[in-house]
Amino acid sequence: MKLLNLTKENTQLLDSIFSDDIRFDFSVNSLIDSRMCNVYVDDLLLPTAFMLTNGIFRIFAGDCNSSVVSKFIETMPNNSIVLPSHQGWFNKVSETKNISAELFHRHSMSHDNIDIENLKLISSPEGYNLKRIDLIDAELLSQLSDFKYHLQNFKNAEDFVNRGLGYIAKYNNTVIGAATSALVCEKGIEINIMVLPIHRKNGVALSLGANIVSDILSQKLIPHWDAGNLASKLLAQKLGYKFNKSYEAIRVITL
Repeated sequence: MKLLNLTKENTQLLDSIFSDDIRFDFSVNSLIDSRMCNVYVDDLLLPTAFMLTNGIFRIFAGDCNSSVVSKFIETMPNNSIVLPSHQGWFNKVSETKNISAELFHRHSMSHDNIDIENLKLISSPEGYNLKRIDLIDAELLSQLSDFKYHLQNFKNAEDFVNRGLGYIAKYNNTVIGAATSALVCEKGIEINIMVLPIHRKNGVALSLGANIVSDILSQKLIPHWDAGNLASKLLAQKLGYKFNKSYEAIRVITL
């Protein structure tokens, strides 16, 4: 299992290998356009099996019968999520020993009918302070265990500020929520929102979402929203997204 160098030639290869039928988020697009995420292969000179990594997410392509497939799967951390991959890969993951492969549904959302004027009507809940993330905020997020994953696909806080965007929510000067660009590409931005459990159902996530979606739309980019659970789907719908379709993914639990 080897890390593939993202040269121009290799990204052209990856663009064809990770075909459109398995692109349900912007992982592949950000890999090609922005050199975000990583790809591991079975052989650097003549690769036939590919594993794209984006935080806890994995997308597989190519030959699922390669000799390194077991290494691909065994290296996945607990609670990894395998997104739609080429034919045969889901079966390979499910058949791997020492893991539990839980099939579940994620939800693809459409941004086509979002009204940016309606988003501007969504106000911050009383007692919370929301602001656009600057360099100081990004550095703070990178140090907080609950939020540092928001910057995981960027080189550092400065890279995030230069290429990404986001908002934080504070309560009594403590960060309790964030909405950020998880991935960036030429088409748009993959949105990531998290609010600490004790502060949920107070309208914080809705306000964070309204701010970041509005900013992305104003830049004529796609505010891509891939809902991993029902709560995320319902939040997206409150912001004006329409449900597109559900699709299968796998959650991997190490035994």
